Amino acid sequence: MRLAIFFLFLVLLPSIHALDCNSIANKQWCNDIQKSNISQIEKDYLLSDIISDSKHYPDHQLVKQWNSKVSTTTAPNGVVKKNSDYVKDSWVKILAVMPSVLFNDILYISNSGEIIVGYNHDVYIPSYTDSGDCKTVRSIVQNTSSAKLYINNQYVGGGHSVNYFTSLLHNADATIKAVYTAQVQVKIKHYTKQKEYYWKNGVKKYRWVCDYDYTEYKIDTVITQDILKAKIHNPQPTASFTVTDKYADTVTGDFISDNAVNVELTFFDSYYKEHNHVFSEVVSSFNTLTIKAEKQSSTEQKNLAYAGSTITVPKIDGCTIAVYDFFSKKVLPCNVNYENPEFTVTTDKTVYSENETIALKIEPAGKEYSVTYAGKEYKTKGELQITAVYPYDKIEVQYKDRIIPKLIHIKNEKPLNLAFALVIFGLGNYTLVGFIRKYWGVVLG
Repeated sequence: MRLAIFFLFLVLLPSIHALDCNSIANKQWCNDIQKSNISQIEKDYLLSDIISDSKHYPDHQLVKQWNSKVSTTTAPNGVVKKNSDYVKDSWVKILAVMPSVLFNDILYISNSGEIIVGYNHDVYIPSYTDSGDCKTVRSIVQNTSSAKLYINNQYVGGGHSVNYFTSLLHNADATIKAVYTAQVQVKIKHYTKQKEYYWKNGVKKYRWVCDYDYTEYKIDTVITQDILKAKIHNPQPTASFTVTDKYADTVTGDFISDNAVNVELTFFDSYYKEHNHVFSEVVSSFNTLTIKAEKQSSTEQKNLAYAGSTITVPKIDGCTIAVYDFFSKKVLPCNVNYENPEFTVTTDKTVYSENETIALKIEPAGKEYSVTYAGKEYKTKGELQITAVYPYDKIEVQYKDRIIPKLIHIKNEKPLNLAFALVIFGLGNYTLVGFIRKYWGVVLG
């Protein structure tokens, strides 16, 4: 696993051999790595791991402080530049999105944040003489530029630093586009050879001189773009802690979390923390930082015991839950209002006739119980009267996850009387038939 992470790092991380050790947390380690005899690739990998001491939580504050010092007017190495007649070396580059996290080769960004954009251009005034001119004089009238930023073609702001907001949902694709427009207006004065007349000794003569002819204006516009692909990270993590048992010296509860980068269950004297990623910092070729996440699970605990989702603590005082995604933290309440699910069910008697009233009593009273009998459901807080229905001899009472069955007996009086009559009728017929066979046969004989 570690080897796979290393090779992924080689793909993502440009060389950071110019890293200033004074600007990171572990200065001595940084200097020791810089002076070691290992390869530059290995140095880059180790240096990225010591820029911040925060390994389980993304250090967005450090990244913001670092990136705020990066030049936004000096072109990074390798950036594409465009030239025209008067606009030269025009470039634009999306230097950083803050906050952001690089995970599985995908840059995840928040719904709101800051985008740093670098851009600039130079102006070139040629000195050549236009065809037909004896002299051409050019001067800059206006030199303007603008940088506009778009997310999925929606304008979000302009300038070197743009505070943006987007309502895109979690995992939605976000295409960030920077458009830089450089425009130069030039005044061009044309001089041509013209006849200049003069008198000499009473004779009108002329000579050729280079004199002003006319003025024109030209506008030179160069547009450059840069695009960065990202995804929105807004997963809405959840967590809960519900007390399930209370004893004399301990409390037990179920702790469940979902979609969380980190989750913390904290009491006054105890805590349990789950970490699902580790973080380091990637230094780009233009010296900006981006946080890189790798999937790796670990836990921390103090003064409690846990097994799976079950947490046992001495006390639940001060219970709070904090859930984190890549960019935000949310505090949730604990469910510490423990209610014992044990209860008892009694009836006024055991045997009932059909349609007789069954008096049901549930203790302790006051809780919301659900009673099911003969295919019907009832709600009660302790006492209930229902009608006996043959042949239903079981009543079920539920509170939370606990269900107690109560068995009764329903007498089937009418069907028993009918059955008795049928038996008597059958016996009478049997006797009659026997009598006929015995005596009618003698007569016939």
